[in-house]
Amino acid sequence: YEARSERERLESELHTGRDRLLELNSGGAGEGEALVEDILEQDDQFSLPIYMETLFDAFGIDSEDHSENALILKPSEKMLDASFPLGDDEGVTITYDRNQALSREDMQFITWEHPMVQGGMDLVLSGSMGNTAVALIKNKALKPGTVLLELIYVSEVVAPRSLQLGRYLPPAALRCLLDANGNDLSSRVSFNTLNDQLESVPRASANKFIQAQRDQLTPRINAGEEKITPKHAERVAEAQRR
Repeated sequence: YEARSERERLESELHTGRDRLLELNSGGAGEGEALVEDILEQDDQFSLPIYMETLFDAFGIDSEDHSENALILKPSEKMLDASFPLGDDEGVTITYDRNQALSREDMQFITWEHPMVQGGMDLVLSGSMGNTAVALIKNKALKPGTVLLELIYVSEVVAPRSLQLGRYLPPAALRCLLDANGNDLSSRVSFNTLNDQLESVPRASANKFIQAQRDQLTPRINAGEEKITPKHAERVAEAQRR
C-alpha cells in the first residue's frame, strides 16, 4: 500500500511539475532565444583564441593552420611542461567554431570550459612560470633609478574539496608595493594606477637587472611576506567567526 501511494505521489508530481524544455520551446521561447544568443555571442569573441595562442607559445606548443577555423597542435622540442593537457602526445586538431566542431568528429571544440583550457590555466596558476615580471615605470614624481617591488599573494585555504571551506575563505589576492625603504605603498598606489604607467622591458635587459638587484630584492621580498602575513591571518580570523 505504501509503495503504491508513493508511486501515485511521484506520478502526480511529474504531471504537475515544470517541463523546462517545453517552457523554453513555448511560453519561455524568449528566454531560450536569449540563451542561444548569449552562447553565439560568446563563440564570436576573440579573447579565447588570443589567450590560447599566448598559452601555447608560453608552454612550447606549436600551432599551425589545418584549415579554415582549425589548428593543429603539437608539442615542440621546447615544450616546458609535459603535463600540459594537450590530450595526445602526437598532437590534436582544434577549432573555436561550434558548427565546424559539430560536423567534424576529429576536431576538439575549444571553449573556456574545455579541459585543455582549464588545465592550462591551472598550470599557470600553480606553477612558477610567468609569476615574475620586470617593467619600466615612467613617472616624473619618482627619482631616476627608483626600484619598486610589487608582490601579489593568494590568500586561500588548502583542504579537501568535500569540506567546502572555500565558502568561508574564498581565494583573494593580497598585494603590497614596497619602496627602497620597505614602505608599503599599496594603499596609495592601486594596481591599475601602477599598471597604466608601466612599459615593457627587453628580456635581456630584465635578466641583467635581476642579476644586479638580486641582493637588494631578496630581503625586500622577505619583508613583503612579513607585511602580508597579518592580512592573511585577519582573513582567517574573520572566516572562523562566520
